[in-house]
Amino acid sequence: MNEERIRSALSKNWVFWLYGRKGLPWYLIIAIISLLPMIIAACLAALLGVFRVYFFSFLSYSGPLVIALSLVAYHWFYVNFPRELDRLVPALDIDQAEAMAVVNKWANRVANRIEIMILAGIPIGFVGLVDTVSLWTTPTKMWLGSSWVASSRPLFFALVYAFYYVLAMGFLLGSGVAGIMGTGLIIGDMLRRPLKLDYYRRLQAVTDLSIGVGSWAFLAFAIVLIASSFIKPLSDPKVVFSSVLLSFIASVALLFAFLSPLFAGHSAIVKAKKKRIALYEQRLSQLSEQIQTAISTGTTGLEDETPVYLENLEVLYKERTLLVQQVSEIESISDWPITFANIVRFTLTALVTPFVGQISDRLVSMVTEFLP
Repeated sequence: MNEERIRSALSKNWVFWLYGRKGLPWYLIIAIISLLPMIIAACLAALLGVFRVYFFSFLSYSGPLVIALSLVAYHWFYVNFPRELDRLVPALDIDQAEAMAVVNKWANRVANRIEIMILAGIPIGFVGLVDTVSLWTTPTKMWLGSSWVASSRPLFFALVYAFYYVLAMGFLLGSGVAGIMGTGLIIGDMLRRPLKLDYYRRLQAVTDLSIGVGSWAFLAFAIVLIASSFIKPLSDPKVVFSSVLLSFIASVALLFAFLSPLFAGHSAIVKAKKKRIALYEQRLSQLSEQIQTAISTGTTGLEDETPVYLENLEVLYKERTLLVQQVSEIESISDWPITFANIVRFTLTALVTPFVGQISDRLVSMVTEFLP
């Protein structure tokens, strides 16, 4: 199992298919997909005689910006999910073939299923549809698209608005919800296998994925909600309803994105600690009985001749002391694979690195080195 095999298993997912193409760099792919609809709409606006209305409206650029940010987030996931999953596997009692079987199972059931992405996007698209119908059927001067509604081609602008805020946003955010669900299912299934406690630090991969996915999900939904309140009026009951519904969807997605991998990691650590401590406690009980027997009878049960009694008693004490120290070290391992410094570090890394490159690693290190 390696990163390329994981990406190959997920290659029927549109994100992995898109960024797995050879020839075009990822940033050029994002630029083309984001700008092409805007250019086509501008050409159509010019043909319909409403180019000036289109060109000077903020709505003409907000849609492409949302698409671009979503595609940047998906590229982050394309790069980091296989890397962190490959980093996690050695910490589990699972062989390479079984690990790939888990990935293939949830890839075929969730991640590669376009119909699941569409179904996840329907509620989000419905929110945009309610907004579109409400804003075009009850014109008001209280929103940034009033010039579109009052133009000579309101149907054209309604279709442009619906393309971005019904179709594109529904599919992109719906894909994100499906991706969050698929990520949680793969990690949760992996962590049902016993954790090798000596590798517990590798569960940082779960934390990094959880924080990264949660950060991008928060950014995406925050932009949508802020843009909604900035662009559209909240006086219309239908618009208020759609905003509340979108907030609810965002809250559920964020909680699942951030908490589900962490709970799985927490459960794996607790089970591994209990198993190791139980093993040590059993040996400690045996040693205590041998020491008690040695003190009361003058023999440890480990030798035939009693003159070496003190030497064998010392061996028992040393082994018991070592095991007590081991139990204390195991108990000191945090039950949760997360710290405040990790949250800050990986949030900054996930959101900043795609835009400014590797120089962000130094900036992030400078910030987090002062954190506990």
